Amino acid sequence: MNKEKQTVMTISRIGFLAVMICLVSLGSSCHTLDQTRTRELADDPAFEDSLEKERVHQETNKVDRPKDVKYGDPLIVPKRYEKTSQQFFPLNLGNDWTYRRTLLGEKGEIHVSIVKKEKGLWVDNQGGRFRHDSYGLRDASRYLLYHPLVEGTKWTSRLAPGVVEYMEIMSDKATLTVPAGVFDNCLIVQAMNVLKDGNLLILETSYAPGVGMVRMETYLKTKKKEKKNQVLVELVKYNIPK
Repeated sequence: MNKEKQTVMTISRIGFLAVMICLVSLGSSCHTLDQTRTRELADDPAFEDSLEKERVHQETNKVDRPKDVKYGDPLIVPKRYEKTSQQFFPLNLGNDWTYRRTLLGEKGEIHVSIVKKEKGLWVDNQGGRFRHDSYGLRDASRYLLYHPLVEGTKWTSRLAPGVVEYMEIMSDKATLTVPAGVFDNCLIVQAMNVLKDGNLLILETSYAPGVGMVRMETYLKTKKKEKKNQVLVELVKYNIPK
């Protein structure tokens, strides 16, 4: 096995990045870390009560950050956001996206669609599970988008003991061109993991308003500041029923 493929296998153990590289879904269905927490969330009989508590949070100006978010001071949450995660990742039955994937030079296609809502979570055809709350968009174990959706917002997620993912919104006004078209006012979210060899694994995910994820790129940034591309995923077509 060559070194590049070994690197991809190593990446696939890091959580949300694993999903984008394995291309099993838009969520976190194929990662092996934190599975217990995923099951607990899905089976929690008090889950609907927690959703109601979050709605109550929205009526106040100040809330505590979730336990897996440890960056900076407590977030001051306005009663209404100019931009919300629902706008950048629409979740509803029938929503579907088709992506072109390039993995180490090999091309393929992925189709993802929302097929059901189960215990407060929207489930896609690949097993990914998502929901919006007063903090932003999350999958079964971490926040993928975190309010406020403006350049410079930062948060972290602990994926496993000693494995921390550093997230930051790099732009909230980007214009992106992909096979599906040109999209304005996109969010670009960067997730960074520090590997054992000291290199950085970077995942950049871009979301377009009213559409969802339009582009995803992963690459290694070496200690010598070299960029080594790993995976590129671009939106080809989509259907978001009104």
